[in-house]
Amino acid sequence: MSNTDDMLYEQCKCISEELDELVDKYNNSDDCDDFIEYFDDNYGIDYIWRMGVGLIGVRVLVAFGGPNIYIDTFDGVVRGYWGGTQSYPLNYNVVDTINDYFEDCAAENIYFDSHRN
Repeated sequence: MSNTDDMLYEQCKCISEELDELVDKYNNSDDCDDFIEYFDDNYGIDYIWRMGVGLIGVRVLVAFGGPNIYIDTFDGVVRGYWGGTQSYPLNYNVVDTINDYFEDCAAENIYFDSHRN
């Protein structure tokens, strides 16, 4: 691995570990602000929606421009792109919590986006 690959892998790992802490705090206390703020402060969200099933994953762009890093709950990884691709796995509890958080608003957002003029 090149130095850039190593740095990208470490960034993906750091984000995954940060999400472990945020989700643990979100699920085990009344203080949800850090979790909500983390996901409100993003560069874009792709909803992965299967007809007849509903939300099956999201891709949240959390870093942009060098490197680009996504939290990808469909594949269960934090994935980064920067002259190559690196990823680090997400804990299943993290994936479920993120999907549950976005599921409530996904259908509404998809509907309104499809009816924009």
